[in-house]
Amino acid sequence: MKNRKKVLLTTTFSEGEGLRLPASTKIEQVISRREPVSFTPGDERGSIEGTFDDTRFIQKCAEDPNASRGIFSNELTRDAEGLKKRYPSALGYLPYFAELPDISDFFYVPTPAFGLRFIKESVDYPIDVLEYPTRKEYRLALESGYDIVGISFMTFKTYEALLMAKEAKECGVKEVWGGGYGVDTPAGLERYFDRLIRGHGEEKVSLLLTGNARMNKRHPVFIMEAKVGFYEFKIGYLISSMGCNMGCTFCHATTYMPKRVEVDIAEIERVLDIYVENGVAGVLLYDDNFSVRSEHARRVVDLLHERQIPFWFECRADDILGKVHELAEKGLFGICMGVESLRQQDLDSSRKRETTKQILSCINELKENDIWFMTTYMLGWEDYTPESIERDLERISSLGIPYFQAMIITPFPGTLIWKDWQDIITDRNWSHYDHQHLVFNHPNLTAEEASKALNRCYEMLTAETAISTLDAWEKKFGHRISS
Repeated sequence: MKNRKKVLLTTTFSEGEGLRLPASTKIEQVISRREPVSFTPGDERGSIEGTFDDTRFIQKCAEDPNASRGIFSNELTRDAEGLKKRYPSALGYLPYFAELPDISDFFYVPTPAFGLRFIKESVDYPIDVLEYPTRKEYRLALESGYDIVGISFMTFKTYEALLMAKEAKECGVKEVWGGGYGVDTPAGLERYFDRLIRGHGEEKVSLLLTGNARMNKRHPVFIMEAKVGFYEFKIGYLISSMGCNMGCTFCHATTYMPKRVEVDIAEIERVLDIYVENGVAGVLLYDDNFSVRSEHARRVVDLLHERQIPFWFECRADDILGKVHELAEKGLFGICMGVESLRQQDLDSSRKRETTKQILSCINELKENDIWFMTTYMLGWEDYTPESIERDLERISSLGIPYFQAMIITPFPGTLIWKDWQDIITDRNWSHYDHQHLVFNHPNLTAEEASKALNRCYEMLTAETAISTLDAWEKKFGHRISS
């Protein structure tokens, strides 16, 4: 026991603590700094409180259209009565939405450091974990004297991870390891990390620390406080499998973890029982792709149904097409579906292996079964223009999708399109690899036009989007949540 090394695994810093870099900054300038790095504090907005008096609110808007300053205030002023008619349960919601400063204040579902927690739970070795620490918390941890520090990071957090590695060495840490999608970034990582761990980390970390790669994969207990509108409730996270072998060219999971590994059913039962004991409102399945075509996934659904736990998962349209009603009967309350494009040529070129017909049919099936859903959509496919994007957005709007998340297609290092697009990639500032910047030479879009198109997508997140979301969640499991 005396010879055991002291091990810390950590993510990069929490939001608001991250490093802000000008676009012109070169990596050498950052790493060679001797002075303390300047960090911008996060936005510390307080919680929102409202009187929830519709009559007074509508009268107030009529008297002074500029009275409300929230992101949805203009829409609510124009159509308060119409929204009440379309969503009778919105009675009392309108003042809340009128004062809402940001969509993140409406919909907040925290994301744990899944990979690090699985390693800590599964490897037979004492391991400490820091999840999204402040810089001060990280520094205090380093000063307590660790022999090994592992840093898990995404591509856009590469510079931050290198600074953390540098700081660890300055504090006397003997070995610094890197993990997560960011380890594929061609930024000279080997100069700052003693080891780079790719793919499923449990076996690799177990081998390094214990000399034995064989271990029992144990599922951590993830119970978090979430928020939708003015409701706060407990949710449990479940990962029933890791990895994806679908081969989409834009996706990191298919190259980073191409082998799908399933968590033992007995482990899933153990964790679900703990969730029931702790009164979670629902379970969010965070598999890379929860495929109900597999026997394992169907068994997981049955376990959730047996315990009467509402659940949500990420999936493909072709996976659940024709199965939505059955899943709804077993407790499905929502999904996140990767659409990416409504044009077949884009799906084909990215090797997504599904059709627009399947996607549209699945959307209709979800609506028919009253399932709340969100979709992802990518801007910037090869023949896109500002005009074609606007047409796409009009089509998406006409489909009645409750919530969609737009992003600019990004050739992340390690993905298949990274290899294919080498000749057109023009921006290697890794902080721009965040789905919000155009980092390649597009034949029809400038970086500014891509940014404007993304902002146009954000504008489609309307008060009606938010109210319909709150309405759907309240209907599905309102008896399980408390305001």
